[in-house]
Amino acid sequence: GCYNKVLTSDKFTCLFGHLIPSISLLLVMVFRMVPNFIRKTQQIIGARKSIGKGFSETATTKDKIQDGGTVLGALTSWALEGSVVTGDSMRARGYGTAKRSSFMIYRMTVTDCILLAVMLVLIGATIVAACLGQFVAEFVPAHFQIKDLSFSYPTTKGKKSLDGVNLSIEKGAYVVLCGKSGSGKTTLLRQLKSVLAPHGKKTGEILFNGTPIEKVSQRDQSAKIGYVMQNPDDQIVTDKVWHELAFGLESLGCDQKTMRARVAEMACYFGIQDWFHREVANLSGGQKQLLNLASIMAMQPEVLILDEPTSQLDPIAASDFLNTVRKINIELGTTVIITEHRLEDIFPYADRAIVMDGGKVIANDTPRNIGKLLYEQKNDM
Repeated sequence: GCYNKVLTSDKFTCLFGHLIPSISLLLVMVFRMVPNFIRKTQQIIGARKSIGKGFSETATTKDKIQDGGTVLGALTSWALEGSVVTGDSMRARGYGTAKRSSFMIYRMTVTDCILLAVMLVLIGATIVAACLGQFVAEFVPAHFQIKDLSFSYPTTKGKKSLDGVNLSIEKGAYVVLCGKSGSGKTTLLRQLKSVLAPHGKKTGEILFNGTPIEKVSQRDQSAKIGYVMQNPDDQIVTDKVWHELAFGLESLGCDQKTMRARVAEMACYFGIQDWFHREVANLSGGQKQLLNLASIMAMQPEVLILDEPTSQLDPIAASDFLNTVRKINIELGTTVIITEHRLEDIFPYADRAIVMDGGKVIANDTPRNIGKLLYEQKNDM
């Protein structure tokens, strides 16, 4: 925002052209040419692909180098031709015949100075954070830290549903938890919210924002940890859409002003204002699950946990729902932990994929590398 406010190309010329007119003009020309250069590159590559000469995945390194040389040659020819025409245009308008002056349509105001200073500070802070990110991360607690977690149900005679699980879920991450049925996914997710944790024998530790989950109050867990379950109908409490949106806020004891604002925000954000006054019984399965998600997000949680939320939705409704979850992660910065069988809709956007089998974490990496890890383990998944 600071950059767009202070350093647009025309303002750059006005602010710095008086001191360095030739250099500022050159930079402005570069700024103008970069988008054209990118667009031209895409056109050339697209044209070559249309005749079967593009960069194919099966091409050898030699073929890729030759293709790259051909594209670079075409771009160079285009750039030189354009430069000649630009130079002729500049000379035709007297460029180089006298010492250049600078037309000042803008002047450096106090606001510009402040914004420029803020921009420089932010750039400096970004560079420092990038250099020291690993160091800083050690002092910023993850949303969830799971240490040597094991769990067994009373009826399983000591057989562990979770066995020595160690995980760390960073803030703002989009994490997909996958594995076969019965691998322990739901059991693990329910351990992340005490009120939903099943009865049984548990060892190990779960930290939420650096605090043991058992010491986090139920109210804080309700407000900060949202949980969407599989069956849309079983989660709904009230009979009206507007009342369902407000149910969680009522439970937290929020005041009327806060509830009205949040309910209106969520109705607009999720696009449910058209059926705001409808009865829940008349909604489709996709609408009900969207309502469940909206009612939880009205509480403004830091973490959103979803346990196979599209298992009872048709493909179109499931795709729309998962797109909404991705939108929440990107735009609101909410940490998302989801278990889902429609991995083709999630893997392209997930930051991490965690694979479970027999209550153990057998792979924990980016979606791009998960397949390789499972192949190396000779796992049938």
